[in-house]
Amino acid sequence: METPAECSLADAKAGNRYWNGFEQGYWSLARQLYPVFMEHEVADGWSLVEFEETCLEIFASLPREILSGLLGAGLHRRIAGDRNLEATLADNWKRSKRRPCIYVFELVDSHGLPPTVKELKKILEDVCRALRSTNVEQQPLITLHSGRDLRKREGR
Repeated sequence: METPAECSLADAKAGNRYWNGFEQGYWSLARQLYPVFMEHEVADGWSLVEFEETCLEIFASLPREILSGLLGAGLHRRIAGDRNLEATLADNWKRSKRRPCIYVFELVDSHGLPPTVKELKKILEDVCRALRSTNVEQQPLITLHSGRDLRKREGR
């Protein structure tokens, strides 16, 4: 039986247009990301070489397991059973308080699985309801429930 980390790698490889670049190396991944980056307004004036060099610095500063999680394998699922990776993420979290960083929020249950379409619709309804409220400054944007709680309520 596959571990959660092995399953997450198989899921990431299936249909992920960046995974091939990741497996070929950081330069290849940067080249695949460049056209997407160039569509963004902050990209004005960036050359491919500048972008590749910046990406290489970022990619090389991350453990490969973290980068694979960011590319679709899922950080939560990658750390399942990997205490070293969990400790590395905790260390990065501490260091993020002293320097700029990229934040990633995964919307997953305790097993690292994303919400179903039905669960996601419920989450979006809650967000829309909160946005329509007259007291938006007085309340949290959304009350999140774990996937396990949603599934229990729905009889799954």
